[in-house]
Amino acid sequence: MDLRIVSAWGLFAVLGFAKHPWRGERTGFGGTDQIAATAVDTATESYEVGGIRIIQRHNPANTAVVVHIYLLGGARQVTSATAGIEPLMLESSGHGTLHYPEGEALDALALTGSTIEVAAEMDWTTFELGTTTEELDSAWAVFADRLVHPTLDPAAVELVRARMLSARRLNSSRPDAVLDRLADSVAFTGHPYEVNPIGTERSLQSITPAEVKRYHADQVVKSRLLVLVVGNASRQHVERLIRERLAALPQGNYSWTLPPPVPVRDNSMTILPRRLPTNYIGGYYPGPLANSEDFPAFRLATELLSSMLYSEIRAERGLSYTAYSPFLELGASAGGVYASTTAPDKVFPLIASGMSDVFYARFAGFELRRFVEQFITEYYLRNETSAGQADYLARAELYRGGWRHANKFMEDLRAVSPADVRRVARKYMGHVQYVYVGDTTRMKQYMRQ
Repeated sequence: MDLRIVSAWGLFAVLGFAKHPWRGERTGFGGTDQIAATAVDTATESYEVGGIRIIQRHNPANTAVVVHIYLLGGARQVTSATAGIEPLMLESSGHGTLHYPEGEALDALALTGSTIEVAAEMDWTTFELGTTTEELDSAWAVFADRLVHPTLDPAAVELVRARMLSARRLNSSRPDAVLDRLADSVAFTGHPYEVNPIGTERSLQSITPAEVKRYHADQVVKSRLLVLVVGNASRQHVERLIRERLAALPQGNYSWTLPPPVPVRDNSMTILPRRLPTNYIGGYYPGPLANSEDFPAFRLATELLSSMLYSEIRAERGLSYTAYSPFLELGASAGGVYASTTAPDKVFPLIASGMSDVFYARFAGFELRRFVEQFITEYYLRNETSAGQADYLARAELYRGGWRHANKFMEDLRAVSPADVRRVARKYMGHVQYVYVGDTTRMKQYMRQ
């Protein structure tokens, strides 16, 4: 890659920016986060079965049941050489288990009309079952056997590896994906998030079937599991399924903790020259840990910036197909900027102007309160699904010290003042690690400034 690293503070000098020292699903560019809660949550309970932590939200309104098993650790479970091993293991389990050899696992699941999905994230990997009350026992038998008793035959591992490599190669041809990968590598250098748990072409090619089997034996343990169940199922039913199907797992000695904060660095820009009709601007600024008192205000500050960027760049001037501020809801949070544009020399000043508005809280208290209420309403709407509720409860449990804090987070958002927004913006937004993928001739005039 022909990368150029330049200071980005020059980009803001003309706009009068001052330097502010600070110390600090991911959903990334193009993603959304998932947060929801009820005012008084009487439908949710938590308990343990055989050393496995379960959080269950009862919903008798329909027959849908969602089970998310979180294998905790994410990026901290792997190295650059083993990244991708956990999704490779879980996806390969679909091609044979002890009780469902070879293709029988997929066939048995298909008969129930249920789905199983795998998602490797920075702080955990989710193993997700979507089914109905009537099919829960049958679907769970396949689901649990894939976790506890996968055969992980070399042929199955090779088949899944080929699919994963094909997806990585396809992504490498997309400028957005290149921008996202480059932004991660710059922003998270020296942090556990520097290693993406989905893996790279190099890591996926090097992992052997024997290593996948050994990883399963060593790392799939009860202490790493958090089970979320949302839907029409009784506690007694869930307890029985857990006891019957997951008891064979070893306990292990894993202990969940939040990751360290994302390190602070001077504002910079990394340039990847490409002759493209559309140019891509992105980058992240580190934020507070998810259990920090700064987190609610930081979340709103990032959302305010997102709204301003969309309004100024996309809605009013039509300079971008989309422009916003991505928010990474991780144990160590981060925010950022994003725009795709044919006129980067015009967009960069607008990004700086939007950040300045947040820095100096150029909005009235009433406007902020209205914005917060709209933001909370959108949280509810995004998480009407059982899967969304499971994800939010898990984040509250792991990031904020317990699932009951889901409700408190809404209260914390309403308590944020314009002064709080100004304070966290100056504390956390002052060090954006910018990335530019595109035609450098279209930004020469601005770079000279």
